[in-house]
Amino acid sequence: MPELRVSFECAGGSGDAHAYVVSLRVQQAAQMLRDNQINLSEAVTWYTSVIGVTTSANAAADLQDALDETLTTLVEAWTAANAETERGG
Repeated sequence: MPELRVSFECAGGSGDAHAYVVSLRVQQAAQMLRDNQINLSEAVTWYTSVIGVTTSANAAADLQDALDETLTTLVEAWTAANAETERGG
């Protein structure tokens, strides 16, 4: 079954600056097309991330915006891939 993983990583900087990375990945079982004898119980099949710098006062909003951006990217990629499949591409 596919699994969606969301990761937030933050690091303090100088003053009130904080660096962050929000990443989103899809993991699922996979089988190699060129050799169907090769099966992977878990493989990262899609990944995106957003990197930024924020302040303590803006951290919650900036992290939410970054998460929204990664989710939008996933939805757009999934929609494009499935539209292509339905057209027979």
